Amino acid sequence: MLLADPDGPGAPLSPEELMRAMSNDELVVLYQPKVESGSRRVVGAEALVRWQHPQRGLIAPRHFIELAEQAGLIHRLGRWVLNRACAQLHEWHEGGNIDWGVAVNISPMQLQHHDFGSQVRDALRRHRILAEKLTLEVAESCLMQQIDGCRDVLSDLFSDGIQIALADFGNGLSSLAHLKRLPVHEVKISRVFIAEVDSNPIDSNIVSTIVTLGSILGLRIVAPGVDRKEQLHTVELLGCDQSQGLLHAPPITGSLFQRRFGTQCYALTGGGSPSAVTEVASG
Repeated sequence: MLLADPDGPGAPLSPEELMRAMSNDELVVLYQPKVESGSRRVVGAEALVRWQHPQRGLIAPRHFIELAEQAGLIHRLGRWVLNRACAQLHEWHEGGNIDWGVAVNISPMQLQHHDFGSQVRDALRRHRILAEKLTLEVAESCLMQQIDGCRDVLSDLFSDGIQIALADFGNGLSSLAHLKRLPVHEVKISRVFIAEVDSNPIDSNIVSTIVTLGSILGLRIVAPGVDRKEQLHTVELLGCDQSQGLLHAPPITGSLFQRRFGTQCYALTGGGSPSAVTEVASG
């Protein structure tokens, strides 16, 4: 049972606790749907790691990813999440959802690891996943700070057909020249611009500009943080290719994801059930 901790982790977490968590299977991967605009068809999911702490409940990654990086555990953690997500995707494909893909967030430190590319290729081979069904999400700030090193690693994976997404777009200092040179298939707009996109003309103009830029460069544009119908209507009207957020569903277990969205026999009508959060706890 997954029990959320609404107040966060409380006292600082220690590397020893995280190491025990990784050894004791306290980490879980949840999945949030990515939804195609217009058709409202689920096209895949973003894999999101959580820590099911025995005393503190379900801890969000913002409370332990930096700890994992500082303690030198991020490579082990990242490899586990990648393999778990690929294993889940294989299970979904076996269940008939062959069009689905999965997106996995990648830490800057993972990209600097000498065998990161090999880890990705091994995960695809082990779980029999086509390269095009895996998306690696990399924060815009990461690429701007280490553009040359990151580009080399991502270019090799890009050449293999693996999808590369630039996340939190708009928070950093990307220039058109940089974006043009990056091996990227997808741009995920910063949630800052989606939060009030339906009511703030500045935000809607920014989103519209990003959509136009994506069209020029041939990039897929995703709007995350879509929690209200008004936001969904606006981002679709502005031309975003996909959306993601609590309106469709919160992050849920892989088995529940299969039951709720599997077989592609229907499209979402604009929102997940409010009971979905309860389903996470009981799933």
